[in-house]
Amino acid sequence: MQAAGQLSLLIIPMFVEENLLGLIGISREGSSPYRTDEIARITALAEEIASFISTDRRRQLTIALAERQRLVRDLHDSVTQKLYSLVTMTEVAQARLDAGLETGSEVILVQIFSRIGEYARQALKEMRLFLFELQPINLEREGLVTILNQRLAAVEGRADIKARLLADDNISLSLEKEVALYYIAQEALNNILRHAAAKSVNIHLKQGKVNVLLQIEDDGCGFDPKRDDKGGMGLRNMRERVSQIGGKMKIVSTPGKGTRITVIVGKDRRSKARPRWR
Repeated sequence: MQAAGQLSLLIIPMFVEENLLGLIGISREGSSPYRTDEIARITALAEEIASFISTDRRRQLTIALAERQRLVRDLHDSVTQKLYSLVTMTEVAQARLDAGLETGSEVILVQIFSRIGEYARQALKEMRLFLFELQPINLEREGLVTILNQRLAAVEGRADIKARLLADDNISLSLEKEVALYYIAQEALNNILRHAAAKSVNIHLKQGKVNVLLQIEDDGCGFDPKRDDKGGMGLRNMRERVSQIGGKMKIVSTPGKGTRITVIVGKDRRSKARPRWR
Protein backbone atom coordinates (compact mmCIF):
# COMPACT_ATOMS: atom_id res chain seq x y z
CA MET A 1 0.00 0.00 0.00
CA GLN A 2 1.29 3.43 -0.87
CA ALA A 3 0.09 7.02 -1.10
CA ALA A 4 0.87 9.14 -4.18
CA GLY A 5 -0.10 12.76 -3.59
CA GLN A 6 -3.82 12.79 -2.94
CA LEU A 7 -4.34 9.27 -4.24
CA SER A 8 -4.30 6.09 -2.16
CA LEU A 9 -3.54 2.88 -4.01
CA LEU A 10 -4.11 -0.67 -2.81
CA ILE A 11 -2.66 -3.59 -4.77
CA ILE A 12 -3.62 -7.17 -3.92
CA PRO A 13 -1.95 -10.14 -5.65
CA MET A 14 -4.05 -13.06 -6.91
CA PHE A 15 -2.55 -16.51 -6.48
CA VAL A 16 -3.55 -19.94 -7.77
CA GLU A 17 -1.70 -22.79 -6.09
CA GLU A 18 1.13 -20.42 -5.09
CA ASN A 19 1.46 -19.14 -8.67
CA LEU A 20 0.90 -15.44 -9.27
CA LEU A 21 -2.12 -15.06 -11.52
CA GLY A 22 -2.38 -11.27 -11.54
CA LEU A 23 -2.97 -8.17 -9.49
CA ILE A 24 -6.01 -6.20 -8.38
CA GLY A 25 -5.42 -2.48 -7.99
CA ILE A 26 -7.85 -0.12 -6.26
CA SER A 27 -7.40 3.61 -5.83
CA ARG A 28 -9.30 6.43 -4.16
CA GLU A 29 -8.85 10.11 -3.57
CA GLY A 30 -7.10 11.19 -0.42
CA SER A 31 -4.07 9.94 1.44
CA SER A 32 -5.75 8.09 4.29
CA PRO A 33 -4.66 4.45 4.60
CA TYR A 34 -7.02 1.57 3.91
CA ARG A 35 -8.57 0.03 6.98
CA THR A 36 -7.94 -3.58 7.91
CA ASP A 37 -11.53 -4.59 7.12
CA GLU A 38 -11.28 -2.94 3.67
CA ILE A 39 -8.08 -4.81 2.90
CA ALA A 40 -9.73 -8.04 4.07
CA ARG A 41 -12.72 -7.52 1.76
CA ILE A 42 -10.53 -6.76 -1.27
CA THR A 43 -8.32 -9.74 -0.46
CA ALA A 44 -11.39 -11.98 -0.28
CA LEU A 45 -12.54 -10.59 -3.64
CA ALA A 46 -9.12 -11.29 -5.16
CA GLU A 47 -9.24 -14.87 -3.89
CA GLU A 48 -12.74 -15.33 -5.31
CA ILE A 49 -11.71 -13.99 -8.73
CA ALA A 50 -8.60 -16.17 -8.75
CA SER A 51 -10.69 -19.21 -7.85
CA PHE A 52 -13.18 -18.43 -10.63
CA ILE A 53 -10.41 -18.03 -13.22
CA SER A 54 -8.75 -21.24 -12.07
CA THR A 55 -12.05 -23.15 -12.26
CA ASP A 56 -12.77 -21.77 -15.72
CA ARG A 57 -9.32 -22.77 -16.93
CA ARG A 58 -9.82 -26.30 -15.62
CA ARG A 59 -13.21 -26.44 -17.31
CA GLN A 60 -11.73 -25.33 -20.63
CA LEU A 61 -8.93 -27.86 -20.25
CA THR A 62 -11.46 -30.61 -19.52
CA ILE A 63 -13.47 -29.67 -22.62
CA ALA A 64 -10.31 -29.61 -24.75
CA LEU A 65 -9.19 -33.01 -23.45
CA ALA A 66 -12.65 -34.49 -24.04
CA GLU A 67 -12.64 -33.17 -27.62
CA ARG A 68 -9.16 -34.56 -28.16
CA GLN A 69 -10.23 -37.96 -26.85
CA ARG A 70 -13.27 -37.88 -29.14
CA LEU A 71 -11.10 -37.13 -32.17
CA VAL A 72 -8.68 -39.91 -31.25
CA ARG A 73 -11.56 -42.34 -30.77
CA ASP A 74 -13.20 -41.33 -34.05
CA LEU A 75 -9.87 -41.57 -35.85
CA HIS A 76 -9.37 -45.10 -34.54
CA ASP A 77 -12.93 -46.17 -35.31
CA SER A 78 -12.92 -44.80 -38.85
CA VAL A 79 -9.64 -44.09 -40.62
CA THR A 80 -7.50 -46.61 -38.71
CA GLN A 81 -10.01 -49.42 -39.26
CA LYS A 82 -10.35 -48.58 -42.95
CA LEU A 83 -6.58 -48.50 -43.43
CA TYR A 84 -6.30 -51.85 -41.65
CA SER A 85 -8.93 -53.26 -44.01
CA LEU A 86 -7.02 -51.84 -46.98
CA VAL A 87 -3.85 -53.61 -45.87
CA THR A 88 -5.73 -56.88 -45.34
CA MET A 89 -7.45 -56.79 -48.73
CA THR A 90 -4.20 -55.86 -50.48
CA GLU A 91 -2.49 -58.86 -48.87
CA VAL A 92 -5.33 -61.16 -49.97
CA ALA A 93 -5.09 -59.87 -53.54
CA GLN A 94 -1.32 -60.28 -53.56
CA ALA A 95 -1.60 -63.83 -52.22
CA ARG A 96 -4.02 -64.76 -55.01
CA LEU A 97 -1.71 -63.27 -57.62
CA ASP A 98 1.28 -65.14 -56.19
CA ALA A 99 -0.67 -68.41 -56.24
CA GLY A 100 -1.59 -67.93 -59.88
CA LEU A 101 -4.91 -67.06 -61.41
CA GLU A 102 -7.52 -69.79 -61.32
CA THR A 103 -10.95 -69.93 -62.86
CA GLY A 104 -13.06 -67.18 -61.33
CA SER A 105 -10.08 -65.47 -59.71
CA GLU A 106 -10.39 -62.47 -62.01
CA VAL A 107 -13.88 -61.75 -60.72
CA ILE A 108 -12.75 -62.04 -57.11
CA LEU A 109 -9.78 -59.73 -57.71
CA VAL A 110 -12.01 -57.14 -59.38
CA GLN A 111 -14.27 -57.22 -56.32
CA ILE A 112 -11.31 -56.88 -53.96
CA PHE A 113 -9.83 -53.93 -55.87
CA SER A 114 -13.25 -52.29 -56.02
CA ARG A 115 -13.52 -52.53 -52.24
CA ILE A 116 -9.97 -51.21 -51.86
CA GLY A 117 -10.94 -48.14 -53.88
CA GLU A 118 -14.11 -47.66 -51.85
CA TYR A 119 -12.29 -47.89 -48.51
CA ALA A 120 -9.54 -45.54 -49.73
CA ARG A 121 -12.12 -42.92 -50.74
CA GLN A 122 -13.85 -43.24 -47.37
CA ALA A 123 -10.55 -42.87 -45.54
CA LEU A 124 -9.81 -39.73 -47.57
CA LYS A 125 -13.21 -38.28 -46.62
CA GLU A 126 -12.57 -39.00 -42.97
CA MET A 127 -9.11 -37.40 -43.05
CA ARG A 128 -10.50 -34.23 -44.62
CA LEU A 129 -13.13 -34.16 -41.92
CA PHE A 130 -10.59 -34.54 -39.12
CA LEU A 131 -8.28 -31.90 -40.60
CA PHE A 132 -11.16 -29.42 -40.73
CA GLU A 133 -12.22 -30.18 -37.16
CA LEU A 134 -8.68 -29.56 -35.94
CA GLN A 135 -8.75 -26.03 -37.33
CA PRO A 136 -9.78 -23.30 -34.87
CA ILE A 137 -13.03 -21.51 -35.62
CA ASN A 138 -13.99 -17.97 -34.68
CA LEU A 139 -17.76 -17.66 -34.75
CA GLU A 140 -17.67 -14.33 -32.96
CA ARG A 141 -15.69 -12.77 -35.79
CA GLU A 142 -16.86 -14.76 -38.81
CA GLY A 143 -20.47 -15.59 -38.00
CA LEU A 144 -22.38 -18.85 -38.34
CA VAL A 145 -23.10 -18.60 -42.07
CA THR A 146 -19.47 -18.04 -43.03
CA ILE A 147 -18.21 -20.91 -40.86
CA LEU A 148 -20.83 -23.30 -42.26
CA ASN A 149 -19.87 -22.35 -45.82
CA GLN A 150 -16.22 -22.99 -44.98
CA ARG A 151 -17.13 -26.43 -43.66
CA LEU A 152 -19.16 -27.33 -46.76
CA ALA A 153 -16.36 -26.20 -49.09
CA ALA A 154 -13.59 -27.96 -47.15
CA VAL A 155 -15.30 -31.30 -46.52
CA GLU A 156 -18.52 -31.99 -48.44
CA GLY A 157 -17.36 -30.12 -51.54
CA ARG A 158 -14.32 -32.40 -51.81
CA ALA A 159 -16.29 -35.56 -51.10
CA ASP A 160 -18.49 -35.37 -54.22
CA ILE A 161 -21.49 -34.32 -52.14
CA LYS A 162 -23.55 -31.48 -53.60
CA ALA A 163 -23.96 -29.17 -50.61
CA ARG A 164 -25.97 -25.96 -50.49
CA LEU A 165 -26.57 -23.42 -47.72
CA LEU A 166 -29.56 -21.08 -47.90
CA ALA A 167 -29.47 -18.46 -45.14
CA ASP A 168 -31.37 -15.31 -44.26
CA ASP A 169 -29.50 -12.07 -43.72
CA ASN A 170 -28.62 -10.81 -40.25
CA ILE A 171 -29.59 -13.83 -38.16
CA SER A 172 -30.32 -12.57 -34.63
CA LEU A 173 -28.66 -15.09 -32.33
CA SER A 174 -26.39 -14.85 -29.33
CA LEU A 175 -22.88 -16.27 -29.65
CA GLU A 176 -23.86 -19.14 -27.34
CA LYS A 177 -26.68 -20.20 -29.65
CA GLU A 178 -24.57 -19.77 -32.78
CA VAL A 179 -21.92 -22.04 -31.29
CA ALA A 180 -24.56 -24.65 -30.39
CA LEU A 181 -26.15 -24.53 -33.85
CA TYR A 182 -22.76 -24.86 -35.51
CA TYR A 183 -21.89 -28.01 -33.58
CA ILE A 184 -25.38 -29.40 -34.18
CA ALA A 185 -24.94 -28.85 -37.92
CA GLN A 186 -21.43 -30.31 -37.77
CA GLU A 187 -22.68 -33.44 -36.02
CA ALA A 188 -25.44 -33.87 -38.60
CA LEU A 189 -23.01 -33.36 -41.49
CA ASN A 190 -20.56 -35.83 -39.98
CA ASN A 191 -23.29 -38.46 -39.76
CA ILE A 192 -24.25 -37.80 -43.38
CA LEU A 193 -20.64 -38.11 -44.52
CA ARG A 194 -19.99 -41.33 -42.62
CA HIS A 195 -23.26 -43.22 -42.80
CA ALA A 196 -25.81 -41.78 -45.24
CA ALA A 197 -24.11 -42.35 -48.63
CA ALA A 198 -25.83 -39.13 -49.69
CA LYS A 199 -25.33 -37.35 -53.01
CA SER A 200 -26.67 -33.99 -51.86
CA VAL A 201 -27.36 -32.07 -48.66
CA ASN A 202 -29.25 -28.81 -48.16
CA ILE A 203 -28.93 -26.57 -45.11
CA HIS A 204 -31.55 -23.89 -44.41
CA LEU A 205 -31.01 -21.16 -41.83
CA LYS A 206 -34.14 -19.05 -41.58
CA GLN A 207 -35.49 -16.57 -39.06
CA GLY A 208 -39.06 -15.68 -38.25
CA LYS A 209 -40.43 -13.08 -35.87
CA VAL A 210 -39.44 -14.93 -32.71
CA ASN A 211 -37.52 -18.06 -33.79
CA VAL A 212 -34.58 -19.18 -35.89
CA LEU A 213 -34.80 -22.44 -37.83
CA LEU A 214 -31.89 -24.66 -38.79
CA GLN A 215 -32.70 -27.53 -41.13
CA ILE A 216 -30.32 -30.13 -42.57
CA GLU A 217 -31.72 -32.44 -45.24
CA ASP A 218 -29.98 -35.18 -47.23
CA ASP A 219 -30.95 -37.74 -49.86
CA GLY A 220 -29.04 -40.60 -48.26
CA CYS A 221 -30.02 -44.04 -47.03
CA GLY A 222 -32.02 -42.78 -44.03
CA PHE A 223 -32.59 -44.65 -40.77
CA ASP A 224 -35.19 -45.32 -38.09
CA PRO A 225 -34.89 -42.38 -35.62
CA LYS A 226 -36.84 -44.31 -32.98
CA ARG A 227 -33.97 -46.75 -32.59
CA ASP A 228 -31.35 -45.13 -30.33
CA ASP A 229 -28.76 -47.69 -31.31
CA LYS A 230 -28.97 -46.37 -34.86
CA GLY A 231 -28.93 -42.75 -33.79
CA GLY A 232 -25.84 -43.29 -31.69
CA MET A 233 -23.89 -40.77 -29.69
CA GLY A 234 -24.12 -38.16 -32.44
CA LEU A 235 -27.88 -37.69 -32.14
CA ARG A 236 -27.68 -37.73 -28.35
CA ASN A 237 -25.08 -34.96 -28.47
CA MET A 238 -27.32 -32.95 -30.77
CA ARG A 239 -30.31 -33.33 -28.45
CA GLU A 240 -28.23 -32.21 -25.48
CA ARG A 241 -27.03 -29.09 -27.28
CA VAL A 242 -30.56 -28.22 -28.37
CA SER A 243 -31.79 -28.64 -24.80
CA GLN A 244 -29.00 -26.42 -23.44
CA ILE A 245 -30.16 -23.46 -25.56
CA GLY A 246 -33.86 -24.04 -24.92
CA GLY A 247 -34.64 -25.22 -28.43
CA LYS A 248 -36.58 -28.03 -30.06
CA MET A 249 -35.39 -30.69 -32.50
CA LYS A 250 -37.35 -32.92 -34.85
CA ILE A 251 -35.93 -35.78 -36.92
CA VAL A 252 -37.79 -37.16 -39.92
CA SER A 253 -36.17 -40.14 -41.62
CA THR A 254 -37.17 -43.30 -43.42
CA PRO A 255 -34.80 -46.07 -44.49
CA GLY A 256 -33.95 -45.48 -48.14
CA LYS A 257 -35.50 -41.99 -48.27
CA GLY A 258 -33.02 -39.66 -46.61
CA THR A 259 -33.15 -37.64 -43.42
CA ARG A 260 -34.37 -34.19 -42.40
CA ILE A 261 -33.30 -32.65 -39.08
CA THR A 262 -35.03 -29.46 -37.94
CA VAL A 263 -33.91 -27.34 -34.99
CA ILE A 264 -35.83 -24.29 -33.73
CA VAL A 265 -34.43 -21.81 -31.20
CA GLY A 266 -35.60 -18.44 -29.91
CA LYS A 267 -34.15 -15.29 -31.47
CA ASP A 268 -31.95 -12.85 -29.57
CA ARG A 269 -31.65 -9.13 -29.88
CA ARG A 270 -28.23 -8.17 -31.08
CA SER A 271 -27.05 -4.64 -31.76
CA LYS A 272 -24.44 -5.56 -34.36
CA ALA A 273 -25.58 -7.81 -37.18
CA ARG A 274 -23.05 -9.95 -38.99
CA PRO A 275 -22.91 -10.02 -42.80
CA ARG A 276 -24.06 -13.07 -44.70
CA TRP A 277 -21.70 -14.91 -47.00
CA ARG A 278 -22.72 -17.30 -49.70
